[in-house]
Amino acid sequence: MADTISSDYVEIASHIISTAEKSLGLSFDGYLLIGLADHIQFAVERLQKNLPIKNELLWETKHFYPDEYRIGALAVAFINEQMGVQLPEDEVGFIALKFVEKRAGPNFNEKATNMTQLIESALTLIRHDLLPDIDSSNLNYQRLIVHLRFFVDRLLDESHVQKGENSFDNVMSQHLSESLQERYTSSYQCAQRVINYFEKQTKQKTGVNEQVYLTMHLQRIVDSSI
Repeated sequence: MADTISSDYVEIASHIISTAEKSLGLSFDGYLLIGLADHIQFAVERLQKNLPIKNELLWETKHFYPDEYRIGALAVAFINEQMGVQLPEDEVGFIALKFVEKRAGPNFNEKATNMTQLIESALTLIRHDLLPDIDSSNLNYQRLIVHLRFFVDRLLDESHVQKGENSFDNVMSQHLSESLQERYTSSYQCAQRVINYFEKQTKQKTGVNEQVYLTMHLQRIVDSSI
C-alpha cells in the first residue's frame, strides 16, 4: 500500500506528526504515518476532482478537541503551501480527529486505540482494493463502520470464543458464501482480505457468517456508488 502513496505525502505527513508531537507533548505510534499520508493524498485528489467530503463532526471536533483542531489547522495550512491547493476547513476536522484517535496517553483505553487502528487499516485496504472514491457521507458507508466496530469489538473481547454453528446454519451460510463469491467476486475478495488481517492481528478465528456480512456491506456501497 505504501507504494501507492507519493513520497511527497509521506514527507508532509511526517512533518505534521513531528509538529504535533512537539506541540501536544505526546507520542504517536507508527500506524499514523501511512494512514495520515494516505488520507492527505486522497483529500488532495478529491479536491482536484471537485469532490469534497462534508465533515459532519466539524463543530464538535473544534469545540471538544481544541488542541488537536489547532494541529489540524496547521496541517492543512502546510499541505496547502506544499501542494499548491486550498483544502476546505472540513479537512482540519478530519486530520484533528486522527490525532484524537491516535493519542497514546494514559487516558485513552487500550482497546479503543486498538479498535481505531484495526478499523482505519481495514478502511485503507477497502479503499485501495475496492472503493478508491468511497464517500464517507454515504449511509451504507456509515453502516459499514458500525459493522466493523461491532466486529472488531467482538474479536478484541478476551472472553470471545468462536462458537460452533449448528449444521443447518453452517450449510446455509456456506452456500450463501459461495454464491456471493461467484456473483460479487471483488467485494468477496476484499472482505476476505480484511478478515484475514483482523484474524492475524487479533489471533482470533471468525466464522463464515462474517465473510457473508462483510461482503454484503461492501457490495451495498459498490452498488450505491454506481
